[in-house]
Amino acid sequence: MSLVWDNFHRGGSEKLAMLALADWCNDSGGSLHPSVSTVARKICCSQDQARRILHKFIEEDLLSVVGNEAGGKPGMTRQYQLNIAALRAGVGASPTPGTDARGGTDATTGTGASPTAGMGAGDDSHGCKGTAGTGASQSTIYPSGNHQKKGAAGAPPVSPELFEKAPTPPGRCTYAVFRAYCAAIRRPVVAPDHAIFRWAESVKLPKPFLKLAWQVFDQRFTTDEKSKRKLYTDWADTFANYVKFGYLNLWVIDRGSGDYTLTTVGLQAQREFSEQRDAA
Repeated sequence: MSLVWDNFHRGGSEKLAMLALADWCNDSGGSLHPSVSTVARKICCSQDQARRILHKFIEEDLLSVVGNEAGGKPGMTRQYQLNIAALRAGVGASPTPGTDARGGTDATTGTGASPTAGMGAGDDSHGCKGTAGTGASQSTIYPSGNHQKKGAAGAPPVSPELFEKAPTPPGRCTYAVFRAYCAAIRRPVVAPDHAIFRWAESVKLPKPFLKLAWQVFDQRFTTDEKSKRKLYTDWADTFANYVKFGYLNLWVIDRGSGDYTLTTVGLQAQREFSEQRDAA
């Protein structure tokens, strides 16, 4: 999946489909046998569209059929092999710029960029600017490549046409798939007006602590193998719950002073991201 994030420079449904395939396969690209209907359900598109995407990957030698070419007996599916070498070499924009497998205009405007989505606390009222600190799983306030003038809430304006052309919400999915969807529609994973920012202000949680929580959360669900397989419908709300209920174990409140202080886990995370930022 890291190879797809870094080297697959397409967006829209193709990006989602390649992420789904990478999520299913093993590290060598094998053990991959999803049905067309499963792919369609995973990336929230029609079966015809999913079939076109898979056939396109096969034609481009990004995907190979290694077993059950005709589908086999009822209940059997094709077995695929993902071309890891091709992903390492890098996959450029679609041969027809600005289009995805449906033949319509892609939400990424055909530039070949592979934007990431992060925490949308874009203004100083929340103080958490989503500074990158996770290496390959870098998070930004807004996906790169969209530097339009920001609105009052801190988010860049998004045209209605963009939502019409972007993939539909993926429903219950992994964090990687949700991030890809957010990148396709040019929005952060956690929107600037999400209730978690108002909650943090109401309980006087320091802004740098909330920022640290996002960095830890993003890193965990991007790199930890067990966490990468977890499925949720709304990952912004999931992040909010991790903050509210202390699942990350990053801070405690001093009973005497009432001040927030970092735990050992929090201090270690703070040092880790600080060192990554200095190295960058």
